[in-house]
Amino acid sequence: MKLALRLLARESRAGELTLMFIALVVAVAAVTTVSFFTDRVRQALTSQANQLLAADMILISDHPIPVSFEAQAMAFGLSSAHTLAFPSMVIQGTRNQLAEVKGVSLGYPLRGELNLSRALFGPVEPARSGPQPGTAWADARLMQALGLKIGEVIELGQARLTLAAVIAKEPDRAGDFFNIAPRLMVHVDDIAATSLIQPGSRVGYRLLIAGEAKALSAYRKWAETRLARGERIEGVSDARPEIRAALERAERYLGLAALVSAILAAVAVALASRQFVLRHLDSCAVLRCLGASQAAIFRLYLIQFVILGLAASAVGSLIGFGGQAGLAEFMRGRIVNDLPTPSLWPLAEGLGVGLLLLLAFGLPPLMRLKSVPTLRVLRRELGVPKQLGLASYALGAATVAGVLMYRAGEIKLGLYVLAGLSGVVLGGLLLGGLLLHVIASLRGRVRGVWFYGLANVGRRRASSLTQIIGFALGLMALLLLTLVRGDLLASWQSSLPPDAPNRFVINIQPDQLPRLEQFFHAQKLESPVLYPMVRGRLVAINERPINAKDYPEERAQRLVEREFNLSWAALVRSD
Repeated sequence: MKLALRLLARESRAGELTLMFIALVVAVAAVTTVSFFTDRVRQALTSQANQLLAADMILISDHPIPVSFEAQAMAFGLSSAHTLAFPSMVIQGTRNQLAEVKGVSLGYPLRGELNLSRALFGPVEPARSGPQPGTAWADARLMQALGLKIGEVIELGQARLTLAAVIAKEPDRAGDFFNIAPRLMVHVDDIAATSLIQPGSRVGYRLLIAGEAKALSAYRKWAETRLARGERIEGVSDARPEIRAALERAERYLGLAALVSAILAAVAVALASRQFVLRHLDSCAVLRCLGASQAAIFRLYLIQFVILGLAASAVGSLIGFGGQAGLAEFMRGRIVNDLPTPSLWPLAEGLGVGLLLLLAFGLPPLMRLKSVPTLRVLRRELGVPKQLGLASYALGAATVAGVLMYRAGEIKLGLYVLAGLSGVVLGGLLLGGLLLHVIASLRGRVRGVWFYGLANVGRRRASSLTQIIGFALGLMALLLLTLVRGDLLASWQSSLPPDAPNRFVINIQPDQLPRLEQFFHAQKLESPVLYPMVRGRLVAINERPINAKDYPEERAQRLVEREFNLSWAALVRSD
């Protein structure tokens, strides 16, 4: 180790190791910048998804959930809470208002914050649990519609409840885009006293579950085998799939972009290591004369390469960490205000990429050094290792292919990119060989420095071909990324039509139409097209009554029993 460190310090003044170090730093910095940033965005998405669910996982049902599901969650060491929701009328004195009633247990919510205020539009504070039995919380819309004040008594079915707080923020209501009715939240034990839930009532039941990822995975496997009709499980991965899909596409694109630097770094390491080996043939022959074994020589240079790889990977990872911090600061306010602290996995990934690139392209030439014969000390024309051509870098090519498949995220995409790279390499070999043949034919027609330059290129065919392939891969990757970038942005933009609405106005009453028309006229906007909407059930097809039992598929049975948002028009618009 001591001798390896001394030799490494001396070799640092040579060009080969400096080139390796810089190439690895750039490659690791690019890979870790992408990995750190996407890791933080993924954590933020997971956190936001948890808040949208108010839990890590929810079991949704159109009927009361069997107690065995909650009991099994406790057996797995998971926290649980349960809710149910249904529409009903809330009465206060002579006034009434349709509301979305939600009964929650005291443990609600398991994730996210439920914020309250003690007066309409008053200071907001987080709630530590759901409402106590005998009390109710209402949102601002319900407070204004009924003219309610804190401390007043409201009627819900046959129950009388005291209004205790105003709901300022409800975590799992943010994902419901059609919050037509205002919210009234009560303790789940008070629902029975209302006598509102009867056969045929439209009620949604939820079991909220939270805990460690391993326990959640085990619980989900257990529950999925016991789900009955009308029951389903949703987790974080099921929440906001459109955002998650966009992140995955962006991560693949950025990951492949980072691989451009990794591929170019691999070419640089291959060229530098080959030159490093050729320069150390004489010193290895001397070491063999002094009694050094082949294994000792190999370990000596392997230790140097490992130390170089660790140092370059560490520096590249630090640069990548700083790069993602700058990127997160630049994106502040554009995606989310604050991103979580990144995990250590991107750091391990950066160290792994650096060492893999160095050893995959450095080990084959290093293994040639231990075979240098002692006779080379007297006869330098002897002892040249076996041809250090492209076949020596089969390990490196396999490593790059493995890293590429890993970063691509899916086998099909990785195979496409790998096939493209293989085609470029093959084309580079053919065109490069043809170019070298042309150069050799021109050598006799030039004089002076041109003669020696062309002779040098033709004499080092393997090195020249490697450099040609490296430049070809770099140009191909840059052109491909430019094309993919445009296609990626175009696919995102085309996922929504140009005239897609940004807002929906729902539950407009007839007496509100003139004011709505005045608003659009004042804003110099085109008057919107209004559509009627009513909720209804499918009861017959071509005058033939239907029943859920007529359909074998569970999804079809649910559709028969559910309610739909229906609309109608005298004419069908062509646009």
